[in-house]
Parts: sequence; C-alpha cells; structure tokens
Amino acid sequence: MELKALFLNCTLKKSPEISNTQALIDKVAALMTPMGVECETVRLVDYKIAFGTESDMGDGAVSEPGDLVQVDTLNVRPLPGVA
Repeated sequence: MELKALFLNCTLKKSPEISNTQALIDKVAALMTPMGVECETVRLVDYKIAFGTESDMGDGAVSEPGDLVQVDTLNVRPLPGVA
C-alpha cells in the first residue's frame, strides 16, 4: 500500500513568498520521503476557500478544505506561530 502525506500549509503568505511554515514542512517531508511516503503540500491561502455551509458557495470557491483532500491521505497541518 502506497502511503501519501498531504501537508496543509496554513501560512498567511501567498505563493511564492517565503514561508517559515513551508520550511518546517520541507524538513518533515525530507524525513518521510526516504521511507516511501509520497508528500504533497497545499498552501491554503492560495485557494479561495469560502466560509459557510453551502455545497456551492459560487464563483469557483472551494466550500470545504476537505474538497482538496482524499480519504486515503495522511493529513499534516503545521500552523504558523503556534507554540
């Protein structure tokens, strides 16, 4: 079974701005990759994620972050500034 890790980067900085959260993700992904884990990162601020409970928030918005995530994926959510 192939293991996948999806890192949800919750930085407030849009791509391609440098993100300390991304630096942390890169270190963790570098540890996981040699173990055969396929790593992917999604920088949430780069998506139009609508707040609310409607299934269609219009204008191409992703109504739930779960729309970006597959069920068989290990989800890692590093948060900036959390100590």
